[in-house]
Amino acid sequence: MTQQNASSSTNAPALFRPEQLAKLLNVSRRTLTNFVQRRIIPSISVGRVRLFDLEKVKAALEKFEQTEVTR
Repeated sequence: MTQQNASSSTNAPALFRPEQLAKLLNVSRRTLTNFVQRRIIPSISVGRVRLFDLEKVKAALEKFEQTEVTR
């Protein structure tokens, strides 16, 4: 199996470090920390590193927006 085939067949989620995700979402790292502490967005801890699955974060934020508006 070639390198390209191996990576395309795994379909692993794109995981981002806090600083990368903050830049993508145009928010501060502190805001991400608050979202994690309030359990608004999911994260994965690997040792001392916290990682975020972009698709799960986007889905969680969409759900959070909808519940905030309907209150």
